[in-house]
Amino acid sequence: MADMLERTLRGLVPEDLLKFRGLQEIAMSPDGSRVAYTASRADAERNGYQTDVYLVEVEAGTTRRLTEEAGRGSSPAWSRDGRWLAFAWQGEEGAPIEVLTLTHNLSAMEAHS
Repeated sequence: MADMLERTLRGLVPEDLLKFRGLQEIAMSPDGSRVAYTASRADAERNGYQTDVYLVEVEAGTTRRLTEEAGRGSSPAWSRDGRWLAFAWQGEEGAPIEVLTLTHNLSAMEAHS
């Protein structure tokens, strides 16, 4: 057992940093049925960080990434009725603010810039 442990332990190498994810901002919908959050990861190709916005349907346990292009998402915020989700977006081609119209399921979303 000790021999196996010695073989699996090693020091941290730069490539390990690319595997880390950092949960940053969390916003729960007014009725508690959805959670929007941001998560960051290192992006070696761009020599920087990618921060995506995700949406979780709490009851179903499903998660969907809302940001598809390279950039940084932040500050997810819900409308009072929970029908709209807005977040800031700093991307190569995206608008500075994204507002999504959400239906009960994740398959129907409409973006407004």
